[in-house]
This record gives sequence, structure tokens and C-alpha cells, in this order.
Amino acid sequence: RDQFFMSGHTENWLPVDDDAARWDARIGALAGGNFYQSYRWGEVKQRLGWRVLRVAMDQSAAQVLWRRYPFGVVLAWIPGGPAGAASCWSAGLPAAVRRLTGARMLYLRINALQSRSDPDCASAPADAEVLTPGAPNPSNSPNPPNCPNAPNAPHTPNLPDRLRAHGWRVPAARLGSGLSLRYGLQRPPAERLTGLSRDWRSNLKRAAKHGLCIARWEQPDAATAMALFRDLEKIKGIGTQVTGAELAAYSQLLGERLIWMRCDDAAGAPIALRLAARYGDTVWEMLAAATVEARKVSASHAVLWAMLDYCAAQGARHYDLGGIDPAGNKGVFDFKQGLGAPVLEYVGEWEWASNPLLRYVANAAIGRRGGHL
Repeated sequence: RDQFFMSGHTENWLPVDDDAARWDARIGALAGGNFYQSYRWGEVKQRLGWRVLRVAMDQSAAQVLWRRYPFGVVLAWIPGGPAGAASCWSAGLPAAVRRLTGARMLYLRINALQSRSDPDCASAPADAEVLTPGAPNPSNSPNPPNCPNAPNAPHTPNLPDRLRAHGWRVPAARLGSGLSLRYGLQRPPAERLTGLSRDWRSNLKRAAKHGLCIARWEQPDAATAMALFRDLEKIKGIGTQVTGAELAAYSQLLGERLIWMRCDDAAGAPIALRLAARYGDTVWEMLAAATVEARKVSASHAVLWAMLDYCAAQGARHYDLGGIDPAGNKGVFDFKQGLGAPVLEYVGEWEWASNPLLRYVANAAIGRRGGHL
């Protein structure tokens, strides 16, 4: 058994009391650091009823969302994380979360947004919000990392075996596929246009014939946005995609990171929108909606292309298209794939439970809620 699997390694995770700038610098300097592990996203989720625990050790860190239930049960969720070397979190993180939340029984789920193909778990990601030269290292750790065996993890072929060896399992009811598309924004517009599928180019030409008005939505109002989402839910026969409380929290706590793009028809009526958030050099897609009328005039294609053009003009390098599910949602996958972006496979979702019964209860509840926590 590798040295980093020894039980003494589990006690090195410590809570940190960073402010927003220091936490984002810490996360941004680690592999897999992303918007959903940022300080402000933690504030959003705290507003919506979660408790937030931020922990770190050596070259790893995690923003843990958690809730307490009767009989000492704690549900913990790490969206977009942990960040850093899996050699630091695969063995010791569950014990640390259980200890620091005071859980008698713990169900923990992670969704690590590190590429499985990335061989260097200690390098900063493309969207890192790194410290300026000469600034102190918030992790107070040397470089290279001092996690034992860190250079061999987390993207070695035996990572699943390492996780399973410490009680981690792939969830039965998953929140996502673990796949996404990351679109590169550095190319000139004309070159990006030629990289589109024939269907995509055709739809952009079609949209241009209908007098659509597409622009960044500088002062979004919740009522208009919610009406579009309710329309989308009715069209597709799906559950609630976003609540008014969530939109309010996004607007109040994410501020200038948010990018709203709105499409109006020739009469000035809103028919489509997209919402994304910028973190470092990457823009992360959050939400999208379109009416029946929007589909008739290819507004979804036009508004996404306008979003990509805007982000490129603002100096962003990547646009993460917010997850794909080729099997379960082929229509959306085909739409996004037409951009020509490569498929990115993340380490993704894994769960750990102190009692096997918690796995069953948690997955049954998530399944009933349509894949939502």
C-alpha cells in the first residue's frame, strides 16, 4: 500500500479562514481549480441554505457544502472539487469532513473538475487566478508539493482503484455525466466560424434573416428571466431549472462575474437567453432558455455565438459549455458539439459514506428529485 494511504495522513486537513481573495488564490493555484470552488459560489450556496466549510492541506483544497440532519447525519457536497492532488484527498478527506462537521454518520459526494487526461496534478489550470509574482503562497507549502506520491496522482490510470480502496464509489444516481465541452476562444472569429459544423453555420445564417436583437443584458430582471425558464420547462416537460431565490443570489453575490446574453425578436419580445460566469480565463455556462419562437428562428445558435464572441473580446481563453450527456440528452449534446469543441472527461462524481445505508438513501432521494441535491 502506498505511503500516502497511511492513516496518519488523514489528520492533515485543516479548516481555513481565508477571505475571498486569498481563497480564490489558493484554489486558482491548484489543478482543477474552478468557478464552483470559488469563494463567491460558496457564498451563493450559503445564501441558499448550505453551510460552508473550507479546508486545505499541502497542495489540495476543498470548499465543502454541508447540511445536518437528525441523528447526527451530515450530507456534504463538493461541487467542482476538490482541487489539487488526489493523493491528498482520496484517503483523508472523508475523515476530515466528518471530524470538522461533527457528523456521527457522513455521506460525502465530490465532483472533481480535473481532466482525466491531465498528467500533472500539481500544475495550475488554464483558468487559474494565480498569485502575482512575489505574493505569499496561501497554501504555505513548498513546490513541488509535499503530498507523498503527488506527482503520480490524480490522473494516473489506477485512480479509480485508489479511490475504491478508500471506500469511494461511483454514485448510482449521478448529478451529471462527468463530460463537458471546452471551447477555445483564442482563435480569430473567422477561423472559429470555419470550425463550426455545416448545420451550425446554416442556423447562424438563418437567424440573421429574422431581425433578431442580441446583446449583453446589462440590467436583467428576474420576472423576464423566470418567464423564459418556465416556458422552457413546459416545452420540454422538465422540472424547475432555477428558482427566483437562486437568480437573486446570483445577481447579488456574483456581481460582475455574471454575463447575461439576451435575444429579442424583431418586435422586441425576449425569446432566448444565456447566463455564464467568468472565473479567471474561463467562462462557465450556467443556464440557458429559449421559447418555441426562438427555435423557429435559430435564436439559440445566435445567442450562444454572440456569447462566445463577447467572451473572446473580453480576453477569456476558454468557454466551458456546462456539461453534456450524449446518452441521456443527445439533442443538447449535438447542439453543443456542433461548435467543434473537444470533449473533456473529468474525474467527476464519487461518493463516500460511513454507512452503506446512507448511499442507498442519498441516491434514492437524488433520483426522485431528478438529479438534484
